[in-house]
Amino acid sequence: MKIMLLGSGELGKEVIIEAQRLGLQTVAVDRYEGAPAQYVADRAYTGNMTDKGFLKYLVGREDPDCIIPEIEAINLEALSEFEDLGIFVSPRAEAQKTAMDRFRLREKLDKAGVRVSQYHFASNFSDFESACSDFNYTCITKGRFSSSGHGSYVVNSKEDVEKAWEERKKARKPSDDVIIEEFIPFSTEANQLVVRNKGTVFCKTLGHYQLYGDYHSSWQPIYRNENEREGFESVKDQVYTFAEKATLALAGEKGRGIHAVEQFLDFENRKVYVNEVSCRPHDTGMVTFKTHFPGYSQSGLHIRAVAQIPVEPRLCQETDGIKILDSIKPGASHVIVSPTVGWNPQFRGIEKALQHGDVWIFKKPYAFHEPHHGRRLGVALSLAETVADAIREAELTAHAIEIKTDEDPEWRDQWLKEKHVMP
Repeated sequence: MKIMLLGSGELGKEVIIEAQRLGLQTVAVDRYEGAPAQYVADRAYTGNMTDKGFLKYLVGREDPDCIIPEIEAINLEALSEFEDLGIFVSPRAEAQKTAMDRFRLREKLDKAGVRVSQYHFASNFSDFESACSDFNYTCITKGRFSSSGHGSYVVNSKEDVEKAWEERKKARKPSDDVIIEEFIPFSTEANQLVVRNKGTVFCKTLGHYQLYGDYHSSWQPIYRNENEREGFESVKDQVYTFAEKATLALAGEKGRGIHAVEQFLDFENRKVYVNEVSCRPHDTGMVTFKTHFPGYSQSGLHIRAVAQIPVEPRLCQETDGIKILDSIKPGASHVIVSPTVGWNPQFRGIEKALQHGDVWIFKKPYAFHEPHHGRRLGVALSLAETVADAIREAELTAHAIEIKTDEDPEWRDQWLKEKHVMP
């Protein structure tokens, strides 16, 4: 079997490695040369994946059995055409289209009986302002084709409306179409990894937080203390039920692969709301590189599902018909981001970092940096007896790393510290 990966970042790299361990042929495609997965694939190509002609050329040349999208900037019409030719697109081409379109996604979830926050669609400023007013100017606005916080804005007053309308232009695919969502005062965010592979298998639920729209840290299981454990126990049936309904709404019974279902958990009112669905391995799921058994990280689970290779039954615990994959012990992940710009990022402090956890460097050829954002160049991973301890150890691991580039030869440390447990 031959797989073609469209998008070859750090998540795709692990998919390629797991595929090769199962004896599959691998092809990695990305928009820039030297992407992480390209180093380890059997063959690699570089080009514009929104160009249908380029994708058709590659598919004609390589004749893959399966296509695995890893990013959003892909020509979606081409995916549907490949599927019509008999090539499996994970989890299904239609699911990829829906997950990348907030209008279609919200309508699908609503129809499937999945609880979502109240919402309005708007395509002009008058309707947009009216929708914000309906929520008493306490809402979140998101571009129709937005992701990672780009094109999104938190409205707290009437004065924010014009700023929010302008922010839509920063979405991945700029459009006048905007979704306006009721603000939910949730207790915590969750990400539920759902594996569709001859049935449904759930990973233990992940907790995470973001900084400025980007994932910064994640942990497994979701609860950091006894109060959170009790809160999760009170809503976990909804977490699993809504997550499975969401994946089936997007990909149907024949869909195969891993899905990440982002949810808001309201412990006080015992309610769960689904926010987003991703049809591929997720940033927050990098914690499973450490917490799961070899071959069964989110990347291993994804490729097994695509290739229809079953999960070992002994690795799952089943209760009331719900299969949950075992993990080794509590763990956490924490990003290592670029504090500078330039080619050939270099790292020091790894020996110090390894006193607390593990360090994975992605080998990206170029680093960039903005005031509240840096390119993700690596991840720190840790295991501990409790989630709280694992989060602390992952932080210490990441913040031991310093980075410089050829253009900026001064060693610079990790500067983002909001929401951290360590001072």
